[in-house]
Amino acid sequence: MQVKVPDMVCGGCVDIITQAIAALDSKAEVTADLSTKILEIQSTKELATIQGVIEQAGYQVEKL
Repeated sequence: MQVKVPDMVCGGCVDIITQAIAALDSKAEVTADLSTKILEIQSTKELATIQGVIEQAGYQVEKL
């Protein structure tokens, strides 16, 4: 799944988001592209659940 995180601006942001997703699904794979602000997420969890943990970490999420 892909989501856009408009306020993801640096590697630190990516780390925080990746850790939040890993806490939910330890086998999740997260790839971030800071230039497009798009996350590619491989997870068994639902998109709404993933979006929720990203938002709890303090970031907005836009569905693509």
